[in-house]
Amino acid sequence: MSGANKRRQADRFEFVEGDGWYVRTREGRRGPFETRAQAEASLAELLRTPAPRHAAFGGSTGPAEA
Repeated sequence: MSGANKRRQADRFEFVEGDGWYVRTREGRRGPFETRAQAEASLAELLRTPAPRHAAFGGSTGPAEA
């Protein structure tokens, strides 16, 4: 991972005193999590999950056509 990518990933995490850890994604802020490790695990899971495809971008929104 390049230095810029590490910095970008590190910038995704934020600790709010009395509330917990949050992670920023393009969809918005996720959290709170009790630990940074939980926030990191949530981000890793999100990155492993394929995003739903939208019909406007070449995806299908309904049953497959025969």
